[in-house]
Amino acid sequence: HYESLIRMQDGDKLVSPGSFINIAERLGMITEIDHFILDTAIKKQAELLRQGYDITLAINLSGTAFDNDNLAPTIQSLIHQHGANPENLIFEITETAAVSDIIAAEKIMEDIQALGCQFALDDFGVGFSSFYYLRELPVEYVKIDGSFVKDLPKNTDNQVLVNALSEVAIGFNKLSVAEFVDSLETLRLLHEAKVNYAQGFFIGKPSATIPVEPPNFYSPEQTHV
Repeated sequence: HYESLIRMQDGDKLVSPGSFINIAERLGMITEIDHFILDTAIKKQAELLRQGYDITLAINLSGTAFDNDNLAPTIQSLIHQHGANPENLIFEITETAAVSDIIAAEKIMEDIQALGCQFALDDFGVGFSSFYYLRELPVEYVKIDGSFVKDLPKNTDNQVLVNALSEVAIGFNKLSVAEFVDSLETLRLLHEAKVNYAQGFFIGKPSATIPVEPPNFYSPEQTHV
C-alpha cells in the first residue's frame, strides 16, 4: 500500500505541495493538477499490475475536486483507459479541504465507490469538522494527522488524543492509519491504541520509484509487535 505524492521540479530542487497548492487554488489551476495526479497515479498502478505487482495506491484529491460533476466519469474513464484495478485505488480527501457541498460530495463519492474504489479521510483530528465529515461522508479509512503522532513516545497528551481518535474510528467501523511514524516505539504505542495501519519514514521514505518488496522492520524478538 503506497500513497502518491506530488512534488514540483525547480531545477535540481523538489518543491513540496504546501508551497504551491494554495497558489494553484487561487489561480484556478487546481483542477488541472487534480487531473494530472489522477492520470499519472492510475496509469502507474495499472503498469505495476501488468508487471504482476498487486499494489494499492492512495491518491489525494483537493476539496474543489468534488465541485466537478465529471470527477466520477473521469476516474472511470482513466481506470478503463489504463487498465487499472479500481479495488486497489483509495482516494484521500483532506479534512481541512473546503468541500462546498457535502451532499453533492457524498453522491460523487458513492458513484466512485460503485466503481470499486475506496475513500480515506485525511488530517483526521485537526479540526472539529473531522467528526462531521466522518459522520456524513462514506469513507472506509481515517488517517490520524501526523501532528499527533510524530512525538508520540514523549507526549502523553498526544497519546491520549491518538487513543481517543482510534476509539472514534473503531466506533464508526472505520480502519485507521497513523501518519508520521518514525520509530519502533511509536509503532508499538499505535498498536496498543488499536490503530490499524501506519505510514512514515520508519515504514518507508518518499521515492521516485515504488519498491515492491516490503522492508523487514523487526528482528525475531520483536515479531510480537
